[in-house]
Amino acid sequence: MLEAIAAGHPRLNEIAQAGGLTVQAVPFYPATLRAPGLIERVVPATAPHPEKSRRGSYRLRDPFVRFWFRFVYPNRSLLELGETARVHARVAAQLDQRRRGAPD
Repeated sequence: MLEAIAAGHPRLNEIAQAGGLTVQAVPFYPATLRAPGLIERVVPATAPHPEKSRRGSYRLRDPFVRFWFRFVYPNRSLLELGETARVHARVAAQLDQRRRGAPD
């Protein structure tokens, strides 16, 4: 579920498809991941009953988990090969872009 959310699939049906699960099996997982603060559910401000809204989506809440999926996860192979200098250069370049306001 965390991988699906990090990959840009914030809705339950998208999470189910990305994880190869049925939509009925997915609702158990958000509560498990929300309790320790790993994810959060976001609902539009215009939703009359936010707790029941079907328009809710999920996003990574924990900064470490966001960092891991943003920088470590896509560079696992290089890190396993000990190519830490290459990974550091990639991460530094992306962090520098963010400081200048460039899109992700």
